Amino acid sequence: MAEMLVHTWQTRNELDASGCYVREKHTLVHFLFECLTACDLSDFNEQNVLFDLEIRPELIDAGPAFRVTLDSSYGLSGSLVCGRVVVAQVAPCDSEGRSTDEG
Repeated sequence: MAEMLVHTWQTRNELDASGCYVREKHTLVHFLFECLTACDLSDFNEQNVLFDLEIRPELIDAGPAFRVTLDSSYGLSGSLVCGRVVVAQVAPCDSEGRSTDEG
């Protein structure tokens, strides 16, 4: 099994006072990747920025599976193949990725 915690947000088509796009609805998504059959990840470092995370069904010798592809903007990239993808938790966070969940 592998786990991944992803900090995501919505970007609005508005600029803030410093000229950056306004980001809102910051959220932490906790993924579990169960029954791994392949894992090819590289370039993990202190800051890993994904351009895209794609999960698509795939058939392998053992039967149905999922290919998870991490398209890197900076740092971690690669793919893995697993039998099951679980979204274990979705929780609000602040702009730095720190949990703000009261529960």
